[in-house]
Amino acid sequence: MKKVLKIISRVLLIFVISIASLFAVLFVGLNVGKFIIYSDYYSIKEDICENPGLDDDFVCQGIALTDNNEKIIVSGYMKDKSHSRLYVTDFESNSYYVSLTKNNKKWT
Repeated sequence: MKKVLKIISRVLLIFVISIASLFAVLFVGLNVGKFIIYSDYYSIKEDICENPGLDDDFVCQGIALTDNNEKIIVSGYMKDKSHSRLYVTDFESNSYYVSLTKNNKKWT
């Protein structure tokens, strides 16, 4: 009986390790594959500034340029339900934010 349990446990262990290895290979393969599949995008993409507010639970919802293309405006809300914000940043990643209110009440 002990031999049968030992064999079953080994087979299960090999099965679990095989499944985990398969998922690992698929995960790595898909992450490498995206650079091949979307090579056109990755060849032209350009980092223009850092996304502001990511260190303080800001959830970005939209992005726009000012009319003169000198500033980038990023809108979003806060995970902690505090005031929604508009971040104003430039191409050197200098930024500040404005908390939004409506009728002197926080706007979330």
